[in-house]
Amino acid sequence: MNILHFILELAQNHLYNPNCEHFGGAGLIITDKGPDTNSHGDVIVVHEDAGTLSWLVYCLKAAYQKQIFYGNKYEFYTSVGSFMNEAKREGKNTHKIIEEVLYKVEKSFGPPTNKPDFDEDDLNK
Repeated sequence: MNILHFILELAQNHLYNPNCEHFGGAGLIITDKGPDTNSHGDVIVVHEDAGTLSWLVYCLKAAYQKQIFYGNKYEFYTSVGSFMNEAKREGKNTHKIIEEVLYKVEKSFGPPTNKPDFDEDDLNK
């Protein structure tokens, strides 16, 4: 099973932490209180379910850990925030926002690479 589909199933079954620490970093801030802009140009997602949306970002961070690095982390995280804000503007509820973000992340960045850091030969050493 694709890890993104697994994350979606967790969300659909309400198996997430709605009180997750709000995400902040790499040009993305998720909060339940405004403002929705700052002088640094960060993408800010203001949503009553900020804990749940932060949970999603932490899941994506883990899923894409082998693909996110210093050179692309700002693009990755600000894109995730932009996808959230776009879905929010369209009036989608939290679960639809999660679904939309997962779809757009996979479309934009490809599927997560879940390959281990070692070869099978390393296990035989």
